[in-house]
Amino acid sequence: HCETPGNALRHIAPLLIVLACHLYAKPTAKDSAAEMQIYDPYYCLGGMKTKLARLGFPKVYNENDDFYQAIQDNSTPPFDVLVTNPPFSTDDHIASALLFALASGKPWFMMLPTHKVFMDDYTEVALAAEKASGCQPFFIVPPKKYNFKTPSPLPPPPKYGHVAARHRSRICSTMWVCHGGAGEASGALTNELLKAAFKIDETVSGFRGGTVASGVAQLPERMFPDRVSDEMRKNALVHGVTLP
Repeated sequence: HCETPGNALRHIAPLLIVLACHLYAKPTAKDSAAEMQIYDPYYCLGGMKTKLARLGFPKVYNENDDFYQAIQDNSTPPFDVLVTNPPFSTDDHIASALLFALASGKPWFMMLPTHKVFMDDYTEVALAAEKASGCQPFFIVPPKKYNFKTPSPLPPPPKYGHVAARHRSRICSTMWVCHGGAGEASGALTNELLKAAFKIDETVSGFRGGTVASGVAQLPERMFPDRVSDEMRKNALVHGVTLP
């Protein structure tokens, strides 16, 4: 598992501020951000806490717990928003994270490989989220691929046959998938977050050239998969996209 890149968290920080102000009416946005409880169930070495604290969000739960056991035991911690980067090693991790996000009813920001939004697991969750709130998730696409690094105490990620791959980092085509959760006002919240997302390039250095997409059909073509399966073609059509 790799730590979430710091620049990726900076890209969503303005949206987290908007969410914090929505949830906690405090004298300043900084005060609201200091109250919001963030949950990342996938622990690497705890870098998530340090990075988010630097951005003004000190209440972050990211511990070396068994997330899946906690789901079974109904012992996941209380939180206001899920911000996570599930392991990309198997589809089961991503499916579990998506289902947990949906079931929680809370706002969520999830880093996913771009091709995963054309798979069955994502499409089912996106449609269920739309049914619950009136809005499907939207996407924050970085101007260039994020660089994911594995901290040195942990074994380096496998090279998957790429002998020239970097020893402790992987540059992956990924993006943030964002949603305001379920509930009576969640559709309005998702739209409020989307509105804030369209202003990221004005407030965050390093996002110039990035893209905010309100749905799969609005994603830039560079984010479409190079190797396309029948499952991907089927799900793309659900979103109004035709893949070759």
